[in-house]
Amino acid sequence: MEQPKEPALRPTYVFGPFHLNPAERRLIRDDNDLRLPPKVFETLIVLVERHGLLVEKDDLMTALWPGTFVEEVTLARNISLLRKALGDASGQDQSLYIETVSKRGYRFIADVTEVCQPATQSRKPQQVETENIAHHVPEILDSYPQLLASQTKRFNKAARFAWAGIPIFALIVLVVGWAVLRSTSANSPRSIAVLPFVDGSNDASVQYITDGITEGVIDKLSEVPELKVISRNSAFRYKGKETNAQAVGRDLKVQAVLIGRIVQKTDETTISAELVNVRDGSRIWGRQFRYPISDLSRAQDELATSVLDKLKLPLNRADEARFARPATNNPEAYQLYLEARFLWNQRTRASIRKSVDLFQQAAGKDPNFALAYVGLADAYNIGNSLGFFTPQESMPAAKAAATKALVLDPRLAEAHAVLGQVKSHYDFDFPGAQREYLKAIELNPNYAYAHLYYAGGYLTPMGRHAEAIAEMKKALELDPLSPALNNYLGMTYLLAGDSQQSVQQFQRTIDLDPGFPLAHFFFASCLEESGKYEQAIEEVERGALLAGQKPEQAGARTAEYLKAFRTGGSNGYWQKNLEGMLKAREREEAGALAMARAYARVGNKEKALEMLQKAYEEREGNVTLVNSYPDFKSLRGDPRFSLLLNQIGLHN
Repeated sequence: MEQPKEPALRPTYVFGPFHLNPAERRLIRDDNDLRLPPKVFETLIVLVERHGLLVEKDDLMTALWPGTFVEEVTLARNISLLRKALGDASGQDQSLYIETVSKRGYRFIADVTEVCQPATQSRKPQQVETENIAHHVPEILDSYPQLLASQTKRFNKAARFAWAGIPIFALIVLVVGWAVLRSTSANSPRSIAVLPFVDGSNDASVQYITDGITEGVIDKLSEVPELKVISRNSAFRYKGKETNAQAVGRDLKVQAVLIGRIVQKTDETTISAELVNVRDGSRIWGRQFRYPISDLSRAQDELATSVLDKLKLPLNRADEARFARPATNNPEAYQLYLEARFLWNQRTRASIRKSVDLFQQAAGKDPNFALAYVGLADAYNIGNSLGFFTPQESMPAAKAAATKALVLDPRLAEAHAVLGQVKSHYDFDFPGAQREYLKAIELNPNYAYAHLYYAGGYLTPMGRHAEAIAEMKKALELDPLSPALNNYLGMTYLLAGDSQQSVQQFQRTIDLDPGFPLAHFFFASCLEESGKYEQAIEEVERGALLAGQKPEQAGARTAEYLKAFRTGGSNGYWQKNLEGMLKAREREEAGALAMARAYARVGNKEKALEMLQKAYEEREGNVTLVNSYPDFKSLRGDPRFSLLLNQIGLHN
């Protein structure tokens, strides 16, 4: 005998002493039904369904009065009546249920438990199904005329069978239902930005947890090749700002935006998340998660999986297993990892060195924690690039950490990317570097830094400049608001010999972030190459001030360089530059490669070649770019320079 089907489940909500049942339009307190005007009740439903998230006034009024103009005072009156029914204070600090966000909207701030209960059987199941499909018939017939026409021949044979044994209506239901599924899947967003989750605890000491969970969700979603995911750097440009999901989506050129709020308590973390369709601002999905503080790793995995499910991007079995497997079962290790990542993202000498210590502690707590080793490799790699570590103390350590990570999890794109950096910048093994970069991109096409590293660590050294530019543009599609990536695209143009595009790109970078010092320094190099020395001097001064140099020191340098240029022309400028580099070398602030560039500019080939050899022996990373730097034009063709290129593994 066929078992009866389980009735469909519909969510109800419990908060405080209240029980809200939207399907039956009931608000119950202490077994008593509270009577609310229809629009007030609908206001409550919208706020509770989006609990923990800001609901803009415009969105709320559109949901309550679609297609109708309503004064904002009407909404305010509804909120006031709702507060009275809940016994909620209207003051910002005293509210238990509804928070007013000045000039923006409202947020339901109480803890809400979502409960599913069997739906009432007031209609037959067949009627429900028919009505749901019939609801879509007009839009299907409008949007699929060509599809239906193209299927006519295919249905001719089936039709003869249909007339014989299948009711016409059932056939229509099958066709329309199939079209609905096709339409829904095709229209699902395929690009997303995850905005920094709001810290509802207002506790700076646990900010690293909020940021870490956001970053973890970005990383998880990035592993799905069919989905374009905006990188952390661009997403975190919106941190701490009041944002509109639709506007952000348009800025970042994505179809959906994930926003959320995290509240930390002593032993529990509550995550409220909402996925918004950028096209019309509609809510695709929303949910609240509660996890013990010891289970944060699983929280971000389940959140990412829920988002993929709503975007109709099911995982294959291998990926399902990866998502289901927590990064670590040791809560102390995971919190150390989150804190280390928080510091790593600050990119200062002190924060990078501290992150190394914390990543090591995390790995010590759980020797099988692959992400801890990836973090350690990242810290050594970035520390080397920024000059916080010498190549000798950082690159072998980065290689060991990345290798250990891949032993634990061979599919970690970040570990392959770091190994590519080691092979390129330290081992000068360019074929090996290319393999690692391409493997990283294959495993995670959304990892912007894999495209950056491939461009700067392999394509540019090999003289494949057009490909390097294309790869940098891919990186910027994933991380469009990153000053560092925008800046490096400008340098990629310069190394390719395209000074016009380089100037335009550096100007775009400065417009994006006028306070980014490196953009001014790099732009100065571009202006030097164009012969605009006075403008270059001004850009260096701007960069120095932004980097923290005292105004009197920056001003004195500017005066010296202007005098040198105005009295001695370009030769006077470059001679003054060499004097400055020699002083910096005495203070151990200038590497051998910088000295080689300075000597080459004044025509001292012997010293330039001597310093280049020293840079090679000391494994200075950017020595791989010597064949592209415009500084070394005078050395090309010299047999000693060709010998050096062969030692490094570069083409003449």
